Amino acid sequence: MKKIKPSVRLAVARVKTAAMTDGLQPAANMLQELSSNDADSELDQLVLGLVESEIYFLDLRYDRAIDIFTAKVEPFLELVDPRIAAVIADNKCTIQMAKLEPLATDIFYHLVDQRRILGVEIVDHAARLEAISHATEKKHFRAAPISWQLVQRAYHYQNWRAMATAEEDFAQECLSLEWMADAAYHAMMSRREDAMKDLAKGLMARKSATDVRDVLRKLLPTSTLAAHAIQVARLIAATADGIPDDLIGDVSRWLAQWAAEGFARSPLGVHVEPVWQSIANIACRLDDKQSQRFAETALGHELFRTPSMHRRHLIEALFSLCPRLTNGSLFALKDAALSLVGPQKHDIDYVASMNLLLHVVHCGGSDMRNCVREQLVPQGVEIKDTILLHAANTLGWKPLHPETFSKSATAIAGAVERQVQRLAPGEEPAKIGAVCVVTSESPSGRIVVHMAGAINAIESLIVYRNILDDDSLRRLISAILAMILEPDNVISNRAQLVKELCKFVDALPSGLENQITASLEPLAAGNIVESPIGQTYAQSIDTLNAFKMGAGNPVELRGAALTALGAIEKHRPQIKTKLHEGLLMRALTAQDAELRRQGLIAAESCSKLNHVESTTIAIAALDRDDKVAARALRVLYGIRNHLNLDKATEQIILRALELAITSQDAIRRHNAAALVKVLPTKDMTSDSKQRMETIVATLRQDFCHPVRSVLNSTPLPIELTE
Repeated sequence: MKKIKPSVRLAVARVKTAAMTDGLQPAANMLQELSSNDADSELDQLVLGLVESEIYFLDLRYDRAIDIFTAKVEPFLELVDPRIAAVIADNKCTIQMAKLEPLATDIFYHLVDQRRILGVEIVDHAARLEAISHATEKKHFRAAPISWQLVQRAYHYQNWRAMATAEEDFAQECLSLEWMADAAYHAMMSRREDAMKDLAKGLMARKSATDVRDVLRKLLPTSTLAAHAIQVARLIAATADGIPDDLIGDVSRWLAQWAAEGFARSPLGVHVEPVWQSIANIACRLDDKQSQRFAETALGHELFRTPSMHRRHLIEALFSLCPRLTNGSLFALKDAALSLVGPQKHDIDYVASMNLLLHVVHCGGSDMRNCVREQLVPQGVEIKDTILLHAANTLGWKPLHPETFSKSATAIAGAVERQVQRLAPGEEPAKIGAVCVVTSESPSGRIVVHMAGAINAIESLIVYRNILDDDSLRRLISAILAMILEPDNVISNRAQLVKELCKFVDALPSGLENQITASLEPLAAGNIVESPIGQTYAQSIDTLNAFKMGAGNPVELRGAALTALGAIEKHRPQIKTKLHEGLLMRALTAQDAELRRQGLIAAESCSKLNHVESTTIAIAALDRDDKVAARALRVLYGIRNHLNLDKATEQIILRALELAITSQDAIRRHNAAALVKVLPTKDMTSDSKQRMETIVATLRQDFCHPVRSVLNSTPLPIELTE
């Protein structure tokens, strides 16, 4: 850039600014005028052609970008310094790699070798390492200037890959210095997803509506090019809860511009996920008209009519928009959803489509339910699809021949028993419906473990558990127990089976309870041996292990067993377990944070907790781990009517709430707000009441919309998220 005419250099900056703010076409028009008026030398013409190719590349119009590069850049490469040509040629390779051209990788390494011969470095790695070292030592007064010099160097080189790296590094430096708007701009320019993730995490941690407002006001007007818009959409999706109320309209209008874009703009559809995920995440904050417009855009979108990996994102956004749609719109959406689970059914988004249909039914009321039931599962129809079978119960469908479900339960029991198969040499494993298989070979044969084998089949029976006869249900439960205790079965399978067992607890045939508790109590005590097949949990999280393949955390199995024991006590109070004889308390007070959280999940399933357990849960709300503290607050909300709120417990809970409102974790603050709303204050001292008033006032003004909406809405939202 330093070798071209100053007037051209200034014009290039104006063209790039116009492309970012006004769009591609005005910038292209400016370049057309420049090419005919100001470009005297070959290098001037090369740079102008390169800039034109770049703005098409940034707008994801890869074919046009390559054509321009070939026609307006490559003819001049032989006429300029070979070192400059080697740096510029890398840009075409960048387009080819973005386009996923088969030879792009070979071209990339050829250009690397060429630059090595010429002694050219695209990125000054020594300076970059120096900046990173200074930043690690918190010497930002040294790191920031070096990072900025690398941005300038990359710009003068006009190499897009070097520019992206330098922009990402400088965005990280700005973030460390808490220059949030500058960090956002450079993260957008870097086109790197990780850069925007780090920025979003930093914004949410700072809990500053002013920062979010400044960032969005800087980015929304400058993100006209598609590559930049994708970055901004990622930011909106990640910070949706923290967007100030007065900016929701601006954000909605910006998203509307991109929501209708299809493959014409981006043949690979890379913009679809971030844009529609953003719409889904802000859906609860849109008004009826905005929701209606987005729903109409989704239903009329070219991607909605064609099965593809991208359609799921539109479906999930429609799910979030449902509650704000009018009755007429819901019926239109119902017809579209019926098509998605019928003629346009696709495995990639079938479950999401069925969930959308059921959500439409939930929002539409009894008339909608009856209409969908008649169209989807008319009386007398035989259902073999496990997903549809699950949905049919929600729609009020009743089987004409309930006895067939007992036969299915017996068949599913057989499939469950084959989660682990011991086979002779040459023998093929039976197919039971699994995500994948893990195999252990030996001279005598092999052992095959089906990951999540037959789980979907069990799920389809749960909603019909009350019509199963005792014999078939007993057989199914026995098969589940056998695989839970199977030493060769992997932890993830065993934990999932315990969770499935929990769902059958209220329909257990008499006599099985003692067998179940005898099987689960050792697991709840932590007496768990991992399967010799595959990797252990410790191996799967080892940072030196290059081939990680986790098969489940033993803590998850222990937690599932504790929860199942709590469910048994709740639904079968005559059955006494060892849960309250130390098993639960050992989990609640464990050194491992995840085990403490699992213990709290188990406490939530209990119908009664003793005073020591309740007090321990209150103390857990002070936990240094945000996930544990958030879960403890949720449990306290659930047991509020049985909580013995003595003066000591009151002080513990007040301190837990004071810690929660200062936490960076939004879920912890959300659960604190839910508890505050139902916590009785009548008998509190004046000092305690004053502390509660401060807590309430802080939560009402919380940075995150879901947190403050808990206290500002009526009634209290039922869902307590984690």
